[in-house]
Amino acid sequence: MKAPTLIIFLLLLTAVSARADGVEQISSSIVNYSHFPLAPMDGEDLTVTASISVLPPDFNNLTLVYSVDNGGSVRVVMDSLGGTQYSGVIPGQTDGSIIRYYIELYYGDALQDRKPTDYEVVVKVGVQGPVHVIVNPGVPQGLPKGNYSLSDSDGSIFLNISITASIELNLTLTDRDIAPEIPGNTLISDLFSIEVNDSDAISTAEILIPYDEMVLDDLGVIETGLVLLTREDPTSDWEVYPSTLFLDENIVVANVSHFSEWAVGTKSAALRILDMEYDEKVDLATSELIEVTVSNIGNTLAENVSTRVFLPDGLLLTNESDTLTTSELRPLQNLTVSWSFFADKGGFYTIVVVSDGVNTDEEIVEIVIEVGEGISEDPAGVSSSSVGSNTNSVDVSFVVPPISLVLLDIILRKGRKTNNKRNC
Repeated sequence: MKAPTLIIFLLLLTAVSARADGVEQISSSIVNYSHFPLAPMDGEDLTVTASISVLPPDFNNLTLVYSVDNGGSVRVVMDSLGGTQYSGVIPGQTDGSIIRYYIELYYGDALQDRKPTDYEVVVKVGVQGPVHVIVNPGVPQGLPKGNYSLSDSDGSIFLNISITASIELNLTLTDRDIAPEIPGNTLISDLFSIEVNDSDAISTAEILIPYDEMVLDDLGVIETGLVLLTREDPTSDWEVYPSTLFLDENIVVANVSHFSEWAVGTKSAALRILDMEYDEKVDLATSELIEVTVSNIGNTLAENVSTRVFLPDGLLLTNESDTLTTSELRPLQNLTVSWSFFADKGGFYTIVVVSDGVNTDEEIVEIVIEVGEGISEDPAGVSSSSVGSNTNSVDVSFVVPPISLVLLDIILRKGRKTNNKRNC
């Protein structure tokens, strides 16, 4: 290829690249969607239409995603109606079936938008379409016979109900912020109290409560362990209510048969290292102490709980065992353990603490200390935040003998991975 030809080729390639960059800068979103008929009859198709704000050059498709009676999801590529309008058809279903759907927008070979954003449109076959009502917290809402989709103004809870009695139902929804960021709290969402003057007037009811993944990360809670919890009143114990967890939508859904108090929480034991007290700077050949508080922040009993410490070469422990095992740790009960050690040479050292139990994931935390001559801090002790969620605690002192370098390396690498999610 001659030089002038090469230059022309490079200029054309640059122009194409610039054009491709320009395509990527065009953004679009779903701006409107609806379905017809509002209340399909037995065997009648449900047509869903949607519009997007602009048709991007790299548009892929609009996809209608639906399910029937909580069955598997069905995906349908929507047909163009011209311009920016599209439609998709859900085949007719039998009387009484529950259809749920949402719409996804794809362009640039990626999912770019979804409507509704964090829940699904619910349609009951053979029943008049629901009326959406925003309920003011703490204020009774009068509801005549009919079908309703209720929510608070923040979208923190959704309630789909069908009222069949010929009376006006009074429903009161109260949202109590339970400060889920406080460690030791088993509830992930706010606590919702639902009161009605006549529960017999309601033929069907469905509760949908979204949750925030950032709260899960702050507490170190495993998302797949979330459930819907209910209790009769503040003096009653929480019980797990049968529900469905939608991980992609970050929402818990359940068909309910009574009204009381509801929240999203954890169904299993969950061990967390809430507090560690230790000196960041340690004098050479001086006995030092590490104190660790482990808590069960779940809502069920944690059994055969063991807590272990791993020290690298250069740090020597003075007690007999590296592991303490307690038969059980009740919800919100704390376990306090400690180890004594001294250093025979200076430097920086990483210490790893591991706690686990039956049907619980490992909790791994690592700390770094510096050892030298005359460098200890005053006052001694550098501690993380502490939670006194339960005064009934266990206090045991123990230490660890030397362990193999191979095992320590495995634990350290796993600990670093865990600490990317949360810090003690």
